[in-house]
Amino acid sequence: MNCYYHEHFEAIRSCEGCNKTLCSECFHDEHPQLCWTCGLNYQNDLVEKRLRFELPKFTENRVVYYILHKLFSAFASSALIACLFAIFFIFEGLSDLTFAFIIFLVTSTIVYSYGIFVSCVIDALSPMLTRIRKWYFIGILYLITGIALPIVIDMHIGFGLTINIISSGTAALLFFAMQHKRIQRELIVTTALLTIVPMAIIFGIFSVTVIRQVLGLDS
Repeated sequence: MNCYYHEHFEAIRSCEGCNKTLCSECFHDEHPQLCWTCGLNYQNDLVEKRLRFELPKFTENRVVYYILHKLFSAFASSALIACLFAIFFIFEGLSDLTFAFIIFLVTSTIVYSYGIFVSCVIDALSPMLTRIRKWYFIGILYLITGIALPIVIDMHIGFGLTINIISSGTAALLFFAMQHKRIQRELIVTTALLTIVPMAIIFGIFSVTVIRQVLGLDS
């Protein structure tokens, strides 16, 4: 039997990767069981594995990853809402983006508390209700709970009820999308781990400030 690539050379064995019968010239020097093509692919895979970011082992736990995914969704949705408002302010000719940062603080505080709590409740109820397992039905539930918040509670951020409803509903849908969109596991875990401490500090400080204002302790 002749070589697959060299018709005038006799084949000595088959490549273990592609099973092509080859002559001695066609086998990789460092990986003699493989042809040159398969050998190069094998080397590239080894390099990719060495460069690939390895996540901490504890993040492989399903419960841990569930929590990290919630934290990632909360941060991402809050940041996106702030970016949308920042773009709006820029188009309106406002160079001071302090309001966008305040919106991020308010949104993240709400999403990290109310949003995650509601999301966990929906997740807990979904196995009991057949229809709720449909993605669009779950999305509607997120939207309803997001819209309901500013209607029930005065959010004290200086905007009218309509803007609060739109921003809260949008944040709820973004939070929902972050959990159901296919996102790389590495990005979810890394973002959640890097933001958990600063967001916990911001959440604590802002929550205390709001509570003091609501109770009139600063007056």
